[in-house]
Amino acid sequence: MPIELWDGQLIPFLTLNEAVALAELNHFFYDVVHEHVQLRSEASLVCTVPELLRVLSKWRNLRDVAFQPVADSESERLLENIHYNVNALGGLIVNHDRNEPAPEPEANESYTDESGVSVPTRYTCPKVLQTCIRSSGAQVRRLNLSGIVCVSLFDGVNRLHELGLSGCSQIDGLHWLKGIREVDLSYCSFLEDVSFLGDSQQVDLSYCHTVTDLSPLAKCKSVQLNVCRGISDVSPLSHVRRVSLRNCPAVSDVNALGNVHELNLGGCANVTNV
Repeated sequence: MPIELWDGQLIPFLTLNEAVALAELNHFFYDVVHEHVQLRSEASLVCTVPELLRVLSKWRNLRDVAFQPVADSESERLLENIHYNVNALGGLIVNHDRNEPAPEPEANESYTDESGVSVPTRYTCPKVLQTCIRSSGAQVRRLNLSGIVCVSLFDGVNRLHELGLSGCSQIDGLHWLKGIREVDLSYCSFLEDVSFLGDSQQVDLSYCHTVTDLSPLAKCKSVQLNVCRGISDVSPLSHVRRVSLRNCPAVSDVNALGNVHELNLGGCANVTNV
């Protein structure tokens, strides 16, 4: 089969795990999956930044990497082969050289989440990761910092296709998010002003009880505002394609949302004019 057909019809749909397994069959397949095709399926990596860089250097043809940083203490138990060590969500947990210093928070600044991953409580994106995200041919397109208590953002973070910040208690540099394509800020209870989201396409502000002014979200394509106690006027969302307002107790008038393609009003007991 010509290499062009491999690249156009088969390889792009392989996961990174499957590509690793294929590369181990023989030299021909190793050469194909490393040198002649683009791996376009999302590759979910849960690891430290140095581990991420090692994967990116070995797999330069990855085109959609979703990265979740772990605290340095996690590295003590990540000692299996790359294609056997898979977390509960299907993401690769990468082998680690325990003697290599990593620019991550200290081990005592972390907690273990429900899936057993050690999550840092404070996170400042290392310069080398910032460079990866800013580059024109960026492989890292999705970054998950959800559950980290204190996060510092940076110039260029808006180049990401998707950023998870759910449950963060303090986020420095929110203005750097202006223009980001998709962002999850659910459970960020400190949020009030969301004007920096005016150019975003998909926004999740569920459980953000102090958000009241929705006018900055007027141009979004998808907005989730589930269980937001401070929301009453939803008229700014009249041109949004998908809107979810589940269990918003102060919402009563949704006449302005007649043109919304997908509207979820489950649990909105005060809405009577649907």
